[in-house]
Amino acid sequence: MLDFAAATDQVLLLTTPEATAIADAYALLKILLQRRPALTTGLLVNMAESAKEAAELQEKFAELANRFLGAQIHNWGYIPSDRYVREAAKRQIPFTLATPPPPAARALARLAENLVEGQPTTAPQGLFAPLWRQFLSSGSPKQAPT
Repeated sequence: MLDFAAATDQVLLLTTPEATAIADAYALLKILLQRRPALTTGLLVNMAESAKEAAELQEKFAELANRFLGAQIHNWGYIPSDRYVREAAKRQIPFTLATPPPPAARALARLAENLVEGQPTTAPQGLFAPLWRQFLSSGSPKQAPT
């Protein structure tokens, strides 16, 4: 996994507000930056209890990464802690299919849109951007014209 991540232009780290998860994300970032110092890095907070908790974690993580690693960390937002995710897992159904969409599903859809658009970074759109656009607009990918 490290070789794959280090071979990319951009990495999106995922963490939760748990101390061990934050430490793991920082350790992974440190290793990746040793291999690829100019790597563009973003952070997504999963299972945050509130926007405030996610923002504080983003700010502190970015400050530490900048101070000790010289890294700029882009804030990719958060996915809220959502009881519907656990309930859907128990039922073995995707939480993104619930109607109306639960908060975590809405946050995941926003993240997908931001990834397609290359937000918040100014990095060029990814190789799969056209496929993601089709998927988001129609619900499933279509075959490319031949």
